Amino acid sequence: MRLWPFLFFFRFCLYYMRFFFFYFFYLFCFFYFFGFILRKFYSTNNASRFNLLFNFFSFWFLNFFPFLLFWFFLFLLYLFFL
Repeated sequence: MRLWPFLFFFRFCLYYMRFFFFYFFYLFCFFYFFGFILRKFYSTNNASRFNLLFNFFSFWFLNFFPFLLFWFFLFLLYLFFL
């Protein structure tokens, strides 16, 4: 059984991973960041604006950091096989 079709397909996937990586990464960052900011500032609870920084950073690192870690290791995998 020849391996070159699988290697060619894997190289093809690695070549196009750079476009999908940056496209989806910036898209998720845009909607995640601005959706959180709009939900915080346009909510009816005015007291939440005073501890906005603490809420934002706690929400960012608890919910979005594993997602960033996943894309980071995917990017390291891409650099390793480049």
